[in-house]
Amino acid sequence: GTFLRNLANSLLVSGAVVLISLLLGVTAAYSLARIRFRGRSALMLGILSVSMFPQVAVLAGLFEMIRWAGLYNSLIALIFSYMIFTLPFTVWVLTAFVRDLPVEVEEAAILDGATPWIIITRIFLPLMWPALATTGLLAFIGAWNEFLFALT
Repeated sequence: GTFLRNLANSLLVSGAVVLISLLLGVTAAYSLARIRFRGRSALMLGILSVSMFPQVAVLAGLFEMIRWAGLYNSLIALIFSYMIFTLPFTVWVLTAFVRDLPVEVEEAAILDGATPWIIITRIFLPLMWPALATTGLLAFIGAWNEFLFALT
């Protein structure tokens, strides 16, 4: 019984991390790839820096934050912990993919009266399925194989 419960917990945490990462990653990737704003390059550099940061370096501070928030020994704490390293990776990969999508498709949708949310959900998501599947699979593997935060 304990093994099946642990397996279900791992599936739940990894699945939640992937879903949240992809949802936030798609919207962030769209804005980083298509919208020009001041500090975009610095933000992308920050995202890349977080991806390269060693996980052990944030372990003590993250533990104190989780304990302070009252989330110690909960699945929410694991989801939050895994999101710290999964989300920057997801945003970085999806931003590179959104940049390669043709701008003409987005312009045609804007001429037809589509809002940015409609463009993301009805136009870009069907075109992004290969990137979403690949990024989601890599994020799932990263969350599934993470043991340091779960042990701590």
